[in-house]
Amino acid sequence: MDAQDWQRKFVLVMEGPFDAITLGGVAILGSEINDTQRELIQGLNRQVIVVPDRDRAGAKIIKSALENKWSVSLPPWEDDVKDVADAVKKYGRLYVLTTILHYKVSGEIKINLIKKKLENLDE
Repeated sequence: MDAQDWQRKFVLVMEGPFDAITLGGVAILGSEINDTQRELIQGLNRQVIVVPDRDRAGAKIIKSALENKWSVSLPPWEDDVKDVADAVKKYGRLYVLTTILHYKVSGEIKINLIKKKLENLDE
């Protein structure tokens, strides 16, 4: 949360701290958002973009995004990229941020399709 300032137009919400550090986002430290975290994120008064990990647990954070009417982004990175930190390591910070913004969706139907995709992943 400390990296969020008044100049930002959006807040990236991710599961892990390394993911958040790489892009200056917010880590929820898991796949479920609690009430305190929700209030803090909403209090930033920014567009919220949830970037889930590419696993079944990522579907849980998408459920919270739907409940709060937040956007979700799941860029089509290669299969060996499991989260934002992996993507930054492989592609670089600027490319990752650009793809997150490009693949951001806000509609309930599109977000549910992403959720379904993550729920059906083999572990």
